[in-house]
Amino acid sequence: MKGTRVLSLLLWLCLMYFVGIYLFVGGFLLVRLEVNRTSTCGDILEPGDGSGDFCGSQPRFRRAVLLIIDALKIDFARFDPSNTAPRPYENKIPVLEETLSSKPLQSRLYTFRADPPTTTMQRIKGFTTGSLPTFVDVGNNFASSAILEDNLIQQFGKTGKRVVFMGDDTWESLFPKKFHRSLPFPSFNVKDLHTVDNGILQHLYTTMMGDDWDVLVAHFLGVDHCGHRFGPDHPAMADKLTQMDGVIRSVIDRLQNDTLLVLMGDHGMTDTGDHGGESQKETDATLFLYSPSPIFPAPLSQKEPDVVPQTDLVPTLALLLGVPIPYSSVGQVLLPLFSPHGQTGSAVGGLSQLEALWINAKQVNRFLETYSSMAKDIPPESLSQLQQEFSRLSSEYLLTARESRLPSSHLVSALQAYLTSVRDICRATWARFNPVKMAAGLVLLASVCLVCFMMSELSPALMREKTAGLLAPVVVALAVGACAAAAQLLTRGYMETAWCLAAGAFS
Repeated sequence: MKGTRVLSLLLWLCLMYFVGIYLFVGGFLLVRLEVNRTSTCGDILEPGDGSGDFCGSQPRFRRAVLLIIDALKIDFARFDPSNTAPRPYENKIPVLEETLSSKPLQSRLYTFRADPPTTTMQRIKGFTTGSLPTFVDVGNNFASSAILEDNLIQQFGKTGKRVVFMGDDTWESLFPKKFHRSLPFPSFNVKDLHTVDNGILQHLYTTMMGDDWDVLVAHFLGVDHCGHRFGPDHPAMADKLTQMDGVIRSVIDRLQNDTLLVLMGDHGMTDTGDHGGESQKETDATLFLYSPSPIFPAPLSQKEPDVVPQTDLVPTLALLLGVPIPYSSVGQVLLPLFSPHGQTGSAVGGLSQLEALWINAKQVNRFLETYSSMAKDIPPESLSQLQQEFSRLSSEYLLTARESRLPSSHLVSALQAYLTSVRDICRATWARFNPVKMAAGLVLLASVCLVCFMMSELSPALMREKTAGLLAPVVVALAVGACAAAAQLLTRGYMETAWCLAAGAFS
């Protein structure tokens, strides 16, 4: 009997050990359910009268060039003329400031804020799907890294746009057989600063001058690899950023009037050149927009955002290029790129801010309805409030459209607030580490280790004592866990297993 009691105690400690790991992992490894549905042109009808062919209309831009400079943090892009002794990563890309000063209606520079985890694969997923990728995206692609969620690359292909890619071979694994033409280069060796970048430069300019593409994606890796190898405060970083300055100048010189340039970083980096977490140095990257023809109705004003979430790029690019917004996107269109009152004609380029927001809100509401029917991790009360708000905004917008009234600034603000609320709730659910759960897991693990140490020191005494069985503690733990489950069901509408196990363990 003594051996049975000791064995039972050891089994109980093992169980508590795994509960501690489960708690910690539940707070650290972010998880989200994938929705593998696709937006269609029929989902987004012509604003106003509800008729017309959205995808068949003339888009605002016929072409787009996406330059991704991996780990291009916003500090690398800013230029300070008063800085007479810049560090290796400062004032090395002056072309951005020169363009902003000389062409204010054609260019903008924003802080491009990523959501954690700030790893390259998750960031590519983020700014192509508009969703909030996590460490574990639960879906149907367990045997492959390919993105199955609706995304910009897929939408471009469905609407006949030819996408040419060159650079980081991660894209080839994420979007297999999705490109009109692909020139991937190996990205695994972080000590190699030049192979990928030089490979791109061998093809970039000749491709731009050709006519066999509609969307050109080039993903440079040298800055990121330089950060990993040397850190940002190193002469090699100055050389690499100077090279990127020359690349940007050459691309700008070759752009046509119907082409949009999107220059961006996928994430930032720490002072040691690392990334992956949620510190501001890791999340704040660069977003620079430019076109040879004016794309902004007015120069930069205080009303424009200082920070653009990465998710917002997806609906913005989709509407500017005339394709449906990917199904799972929770981003919000970047309003400065749309006219306050729209333009005449049936072109997509004539979308007003209100019309763009309405298309965006319909898509987000459709995604929320689908996701909430598949998963229960979004709080029910939040979902109910969002659904009620969308119904109210829908009625107000349709009334405005039927009566051909001028767009209301109040309605524009309300739609923005709705989209912001959706993103904030989704971010709180999927893209934020849970420090309380992580701490609870660590405390439980430490407690188990302490008990094991005490048992090892007191094992002879324990073997001699006629200790009571573990039946009473087990019953108490099960009762406390059941109470925790009942409390969650009553207050939140769903049960989180980790906290039920934790309640039982700590009891």
